[in-house]
Amino acid sequence: MFLRRLLAASLFLGVSVLADSAQATEMGALLQVRSLNTAEVNYYSQFGRYAKNLAELGPPSKGSASSEAAADLIPADLASGVRNGYRFTLTASTNGYSVHADPLKYPDTGGRSFFSEETLVIRQNRGAAPATAASPEVE
Repeated sequence: MFLRRLLAASLFLGVSVLADSAQATEMGALLQVRSLNTAEVNYYSQFGRYAKNLAELGPPSKGSASSEAAADLIPADLASGVRNGYRFTLTASTNGYSVHADPLKYPDTGGRSFFSEETLVIRQNRGAAPATAASPEVE
């Protein structure tokens, strides 16, 4: 009887820990989307346009100075497009940009995806489908 209760408690705690971990990963992804918005604003103020991709926001190669091709506004792991269980993508449009953050393994690394653009509004989708401009705002 004791072993059954111990097993049941450990299973419950295991699920709880996994849920807390995914929730923490989601919050990290949300903060990274905010960081990408800030980086895009800074990039625009320096170069008169939005970055076309994450590499343009990332660090320059060793020994090189920051430039339009690598502005050194975000860390290398974020510029690679994968960080803490999420895949980040940045695409440019004629007068703006869009950012997507999607869990690498839904729902294990996150149950929400995020979307933002030059309006700086962050949107979310709860589920496996990516967030879009039509998704609800993060509150």
